[in-house]
Amino acid sequence: MTPEDYATEIAAAQRERPKTRFVVYEHDFSDKRAWFRFNLTWTDASTGETQTRAGMQLYRIEGGKLAETWLTLLKLGSAWPDAVGQEHWTSKRP
Repeated sequence: MTPEDYATEIAAAQRERPKTRFVVYEHDFSDKRAWFRFNLTWTDASTGETQTRAGMQLYRIEGGKLAETWLTLLKLGSAWPDAVGQEHWTSKRP
């Protein structure tokens, strides 16, 4: 995927899911792998209702660059039970 293709994909996702917000609960980075666990909220463009979905994304890194990514999303309306997310997605958990 080219940077232009990715930008087009992101723009389409923003149109389909306005007010998208990720709340990250934990993450880890290493030389060859990275992952984060999150809740996703957005406004349904057709109904105006807030939607939620819990997910986890994993990455494989090769030569210092992203080589592969895997995304798992739980069912619509799902959420992780954590009371509070990280202050920033890169914050360390206490």
